[in-house]
Amino acid sequence: MTRFVMLLEDIEINQASKVAKHGEGDQKPHGSWAAGGDSAIPALAPDIEPSRKWSAQAVTEARRIRERALAVEPKVTELMKTIQENTGGEFVQLNQRVKSTDSLASKIDREAVSEYNGDREVAARNISDAVRYTLKVGDDNYAQSFDSTVKALEASGFKLRVKNFWQSGDPYDGVNIKAKKDGVEVEVQLHTRSSFAHKEGEGGTHKIYKKYQVELNDSKRETMWGQMIEIAKGVTRPANYATILATGTLVLQQYQTAQEAGLIKSTPVDIISIKRGGEQ
Repeated sequence: MTRFVMLLEDIEINQASKVAKHGEGDQKPHGSWAAGGDSAIPALAPDIEPSRKWSAQAVTEARRIRERALAVEPKVTELMKTIQENTGGEFVQLNQRVKSTDSLASKIDREAVSEYNGDREVAARNISDAVRYTLKVGDDNYAQSFDSTVKALEASGFKLRVKNFWQSGDPYDGVNIKAKKDGVEVEVQLHTRSSFAHKEGEGGTHKIYKKYQVELNDSKRETMWGQMIEIAKGVTRPANYATILATGTLVLQQYQTAQEAGLIKSTPVDIISIKRGGEQ
């Protein structure tokens, strides 16, 4: 695993010199993923400018996070390419490996309200998927690939948080690995062909989930949640399923109202109603 360690040692955490040299809008691919290089590593998708509905602070934080992500992405991608080759997995949506400014700003605004009492600076500090990768592996060797991916990241010096969503009853099936080292944070999603197809394919859960994330009507939200649960029931359980469930932290997501999700702010009337309900 020495190669993994050497790759990450070269990552430049302090990117001030890069920004001064290239500027925010001139971050181009380098090395094997540049034009004429390794065709398996596509160029990054163009950035999406933030919507006007996101707050100015969220947009500012999003630009800063993406700038940093662009600086470290090439070396992290080199590491992930080696992991992919060792596991026999397949990258999917690799051109989306750096989150867009719009997506980052949206997440900062949403999570600031739902989790950090409106503090967008704290929400921004807790963004862990600005650089993210999805690997798809076969049902038969999923457990082995899961284990080898975790071990490779740990051998590279990353501290991991492994969320395991394979428990039945969740609208999402797969593994979400949050990896952190020297200020570099990376998300790795690990899917089987079946779980990815049920998420991203025609009639999959992802399109429904994107609508669910912004829907304010609780009746519609609950219907969407039920639809995702039903779709997920069709995902094939991979081989060595018991072994998979024993790795990482099992997570079973729950339906949230718009207010619980931070889409609607609590009002004094809401608080009074909650207190009265508790007293009864």
